[in-house]
Amino acid sequence: MKNWVVISKPIKESAKGLAKYLSYLTSPNHQNHKNKTNIIPLFGNNQNLYKRIIFSVADKELKTAKKRKGGRPISSFAQSYVFTLPEGIGTKPTKQEWSYIAKELIHTLMFFTGSSKEDIAKHIFINIHDQKNPHLNLVVSKIINGNVKTELQKKSIVTALKKTFNYAVLNRLKISPSDYQPQTKRNKRYNSDYYHKNDQFINHISRIDEPTPEEKIIFKDTSKLNKPNPSLGRRFN
Repeated sequence: MKNWVVISKPIKESAKGLAKYLSYLTSPNHQNHKNKTNIIPLFGNNQNLYKRIIFSVADKELKTAKKRKGGRPISSFAQSYVFTLPEGIGTKPTKQEWSYIAKELIHTLMFFTGSSKEDIAKHIFINIHDQKNPHLNLVVSKIINGNVKTELQKKSIVTALKKTFNYAVLNRLKISPSDYQPQTKRNKRYNSDYYHKNDQFINHISRIDEPTPEEKIIFKDTSKLNKPNPSLGRRFN
């Protein structure tokens, strides 16, 4: 393997898609998670992030309208990144090791978006799905301080995040992609097939029409949102 698997995908279907995806990431009772995934919170709060993003989008669209500018409405409010380690690497990161990996990834996001530590901290959510192939889920708002961060979807940031993930895993777990030997022989299309399978799943999970009871909690009272408190969310060093 050249790199560990990193999947970057815009979360579609505006607010509803964002709520659906955040609910999926934090639901232990989803069929993909029940009895096989330990969900570990790492940074931020999904409901606080949802409210902040909804406010940021509404504020951005209002300012655009006041300037009498046209253009398409924002349909994707956030970007999803999934950083996966394969089954059978011989060890799993601890929560502390995942925290270190997350901090390295956050620094790369800061560099590419031109955002400060404080700003990026208010616009991200991270958790871990600890299972046979453990992975770190990172969701970041596409609007930070009133600016749309188109950089989040560019190939250059995905490449940099892959290199960051490789480095952080090597630094803490002492294993690189080139060291990994699959337990079963896989053909050359394994990485590509794995990517497309997960790419399609992220599309699917953000396109469900009806919210679940858990998502209804996220949607609750969003019509009365006040601007989020800048102090919300954990800090990182």
